[in-house]
Amino acid sequence: MICDDDAVFAENTKQKVEFYLQDRKKTAFVDLATDSSSFMSSSPKYDLAILDIQMEGCSGLEIAKHLQKQNPKIVIFFCTSFSTYQDDAMDLHALRFFEKPLEDTRLFRGLDRALWEISKQTTEVFVASEGEQHRIAVSDVIYIDRKNRKVQLITKGQTFTTRQSFEEWCDILLPTGFCQIHKSILVNPDHVIRYSYDSLEMSNHAVLYIAPRRQADFRRFWFEYLRRK
Repeated sequence: MICDDDAVFAENTKQKVEFYLQDRKKTAFVDLATDSSSFMSSSPKYDLAILDIQMEGCSGLEIAKHLQKQNPKIVIFFCTSFSTYQDDAMDLHALRFFEKPLEDTRLFRGLDRALWEISKQTTEVFVASEGEQHRIAVSDVIYIDRKNRKVQLITKGQTFTTRQSFEEWCDILLPTGFCQIHKSILVNPDHVIRYSYDSLEMSNHAVLYIAPRRQADFRRFWFEYLRRK
């Protein structure tokens, strides 16, 4: 969804987004709204919204709250000529804050990050554990650990001992942004709360040690991860 009461800016932004999608060979429905008040009466569920903040009728901040009720995981971009709203935008966990006029390079970088976030949120895996199959959101996986031939998958709510091999999990999760820090440990960087050169503290407060031969590679991975953030 693109919502801006400046019809020319809104249409121009839509064209930029459609160019980006075509260039990246992605498919998406792109809706456009210039009347914020009438938009608030609907209840759509969007994955991504690009919103002006200061509009007649309802502000972009109000619309963002409305959209988050429909989809708590929606990715929000704010566009405005007034940088004073940036703190309010951050309170709503906006992924990007753009000042007008909109710069193509920054927008496209932001869209790259948004698609990565959306992919993680919507990707699910099945974990085979103790004779049962469990559906798990990839974003909920904190790390995977192999000990004494047992492979454990640690999530926000539960730990599974899985029949899948560690190598199979690497094939599944490395393309989604995970990183291998040890021959037997695979981590989700979104759950890292502290990083030192040789260790990580995860969101469940587990401390994981980075193998010496992987420390330089992880450092490069980490700074690239922060750049995308």
